[in-house]
Amino acid sequence: MTIQEALEKAATQARHGYEQLNAAQVSDDQIARLLLRIGERGYIPTAATIPVLRDYAAGYGIMLHGDVGHGKTFLLKCLGVRIWGADEICDYGLRHIQEWYEDTNGRQICIDDIGAEMTVCEYGARDDLLKAVITHRAERQSGITHCTTNLDSAAIIERYGDRIMSRLLGMCKPHRIVSPTGLSMRRAVPMRGHRARATTR
Repeated sequence: MTIQEALEKAATQARHGYEQLNAAQVSDDQIARLLLRIGERGYIPTAATIPVLRDYAAGYGIMLHGDVGHGKTFLLKCLGVRIWGADEICDYGLRHIQEWYEDTNGRQICIDDIGAEMTVCEYGARDDLLKAVITHRAERQSGITHCTTNLDSAAIIERYGDRIMSRLLGMCKPHRIVSPTGLSMRRAVPMRGHRARATTR
């Protein structure tokens, strides 16, 4: 066995043992308290929510993926996680992203809606800023990282590459989220002070 093979095997064994230890430490009472917390804040949990909460309670980052409107971001909000939209992060631009790094280092955050952001152009150079942010978060920052996306793993790899997918999976445990009805939870809500207009043909 080479030194490199031994390093990889040791790392795999250490991660496996860490996961078993944390899974054993999460009690049903902890899960029950989290279920009550998100229920009080308006999230309707299902049996599929429990593995998400178990990983969350164990201290893991979680990656919530699924179709639009199925409650991915809302679940993390109900858990009290600070949400940073991918577009919001990219608005910092290359010149000011260091401010974001300083604000978020050591904090629990969610990078929301990965795949919906636009690429950033500065000084004529195109740079996918979110790739740099994910890499920086994985390699240089502390703090638990969660994320949400409407993309599946193949689409993430196609857009960002294998390395970014690997870094996301290194920070987060993936879970597919489906609403209790299987349909989008988003509804058109009339703006306050405006009446719905009747349409005539």
